[in-house]
Amino acid sequence: MQSQEYNQGVQAEVQQLFTHVDKDRSGKISQRELQAALITAQGSNFSDTACNLMISMFDHDRSGTIDVHEFQLLYSYINQWLAVFRSCDKDQTGHIEEGELSHEPQADVCGSVYRYLCADTEVH
Repeated sequence: MQSQEYNQGVQAEVQQLFTHVDKDRSGKISQRELQAALITAQGSNFSDTACNLMISMFDHDRSGTIDVHEFQLLYSYINQWLAVFRSCDKDQTGHIEEGELSHEPQADVCGSVYRYLCADTEVH
């Protein structure tokens, strides 16, 4: 268990989520713990690859796990992308269709996301 001094600067909501996800109480979240906690809109778990990528993006000490501070960064990152997704999903279906990517006032952000995601794929 981590000391309160170490957890200073961590939002209470993030600390609570971290404690819930850290099933083995190691003070670190493993890929498996993260995967068990993250559920897609379709009700399935994120892939091993996606969870490993998320951990590697925020695992600043290269331990293969994320601590509470690294988890706070991941939490913020996920919420930022979720906000972009929701702003583009005009009809709130949980899917973004091509036509939703050109609506104002988020056209620049949504269009940029669309171009980035479709850069190497053929869009039908």
